[in-house]
Amino acid sequence: MFKNATFFRIAADFTLPPLEQLEAALQSAQFLHCGPTQQESSGWVAPRGNKSTILAEAVGQQVILQLCTERRQLPASAVKDTVDAMIAVYKQQTGNERVGRSLRRPIGTITTRDRHAVIDGDRMRMISVQEARAAMGFPETYRLPERAKDAMHMLGNAVCPPVARDVINAIRAAA
Repeated sequence: MFKNATFFRIAADFTLPPLEQLEAALQSAQFLHCGPTQQESSGWVAPRGNKSTILAEAVGQQVILQLCTERRQLPASAVKDTVDAMIAVYKQQTGNERVGRSLRRPIGTITTRDRHAVIDGDRMRMISVQEARAAMGFPETYRLPERAKDAMHMLGNAVCPPVARDVINAIRAAA
């Protein structure tokens, strides 16, 4: 199914260049993702998907091409300026020069949604289900749903096994 498709009728006397020549011309205009300062980028991609490198394919009397366009909603500089302003407000309100949580500190409450990320310089990733399971104190053999969203939801609703054990031991000791 097409999101957007435009079809053109070409005049009957039009002659297409040889496929090899067309392929060479398209290779020089391949699609590249938007750079840090670009708002839009367009170029040709393989019609059969990422595993193919052929940009022009002949099927019968037809030639199949695919143009890819990427548009950014906001320029990277605008996002950076907004984030920098938010960090400045945070630092002023809290008096804390550090933004984020040190890896040396215990993790905060694991919630039912992905909220914890590991940031290394300019790279960021959410903590994995395995990392959340370990942070909660569950053994590696503890089975969780295969879908990461479901597994994280269950972990967020769980009580850490070491905490549950300590509570039960305290109740036994008091009884």
